[in-house]
Amino acid sequence: VHDKNKWQGFCEIESDPALFSVMIREMGVRGVCVREVYVAEPEFIKENVPEPLLGIILLFKFRPVDPDNEVESCPDNVWFANQLPSQNSCATLAMINMLLNTQDVNLGDHLQQFKEYSEDLNPYHRGQALSTFEFVKRIHNSFAKKQDMLQDDHDLAFKVAKNIKTRRGSLEERRLSASSDECLENQNHFIAFVPIDGKVWKLDGMDKMPTCLGEYDDEEYTWLDFVCDRIQAIMASAGDDGYGVLALAQSPLEGLRKEMCTSIAGTKAIEARLDDLDAEWKAFLETNNDGTVPGAMTSPSLLNSLGIFADQLTAATVSDHLKKKIASEDMPHLLSLREAALKEQVKLQASIMEEMDKESAEDEMAKERRHDYGPVISAWLRMLAENGYIEEVLGQYM
Repeated sequence: VHDKNKWQGFCEIESDPALFSVMIREMGVRGVCVREVYVAEPEFIKENVPEPLLGIILLFKFRPVDPDNEVESCPDNVWFANQLPSQNSCATLAMINMLLNTQDVNLGDHLQQFKEYSEDLNPYHRGQALSTFEFVKRIHNSFAKKQDMLQDDHDLAFKVAKNIKTRRGSLEERRLSASSDECLENQNHFIAFVPIDGKVWKLDGMDKMPTCLGEYDDEEYTWLDFVCDRIQAIMASAGDDGYGVLALAQSPLEGLRKEMCTSIAGTKAIEARLDDLDAEWKAFLETNNDGTVPGAMTSPSLLNSLGIFADQLTAATVSDHLKKKIASEDMPHLLSLREAALKEQVKLQASIMEEMDKESAEDEMAKERRHDYGPVISAWLRMLAENGYIEEVLGQYM
């Protein structure tokens, strides 16, 4: 843990949407999740990813994409940071490039302050600032293994030594070195696609500037249509089918909690109307075993356990349609309306608990992935070598 905290690099991390969701939550972002997309088709994504969709991340073998279409300077309404050389931060950078361009998302204190601090910086200096942002770096590197850090340091030392040697060599040697570097750099890379003010932007940290892909129309040709077509074109141009697509979306929990608050607010409005019609309306209801009347989920302890708090309930409103219906219905219909609302709340409670269980499972998986078994395996093998056992059995495995 000490080595991770002091290490100056960014490790390469596994492309797992559950781990990315955990990282985003730990950065303080609320109400956002990452989902894997198995087919880059708009209809498939809409059916399998929660709404609203915030952006798309493409994972592919690194190569320049649209290098001639970058804007000359980064627009004021686009937050974009470069990826510094020799740092495997592209996964985290792609998410941050996307999150800091998304409206109506609670970034949390750390990312919000970083966005405000870096607002007047250019993309390169934003990348420098991110490379020294210890809060984000520690979360990213929490998945690093000792061997990963050693390998990254070894690769960096190799590249530095090779570049020094190449600068002293002939032009032909430089060309050969450049070709070798391309092979070394031909590894997995993440880039983000995000809608900003009616335009689709490609945010690739390896580019100098962001790339505007064009304008979209929410009715005829949505930004998701635009992005899916572009991803398919990128992969088809290289004949490469080894790619992955991740979607950044609003967590289902946020929508479910809002629905619960709205339902509770509606139930209270119905009960207020019933009080006006007949103060003894509860006498018409079946009671619980303890003699109480079934009511809306208003217990603070229960709601808090579901992640719902007083300020959210206060902010919840009743739709105009429901208000009109409440005002026009008689008592039997209002009682039926109330009963339906209570049943809805039971279903919402189950759905919220299911999603919370999924988040808990993601947290548990992240905890397991963060544990580094490398040192104990190395120590075990050393002991087996010292007592001669490996030498005895080596022939069986050659």
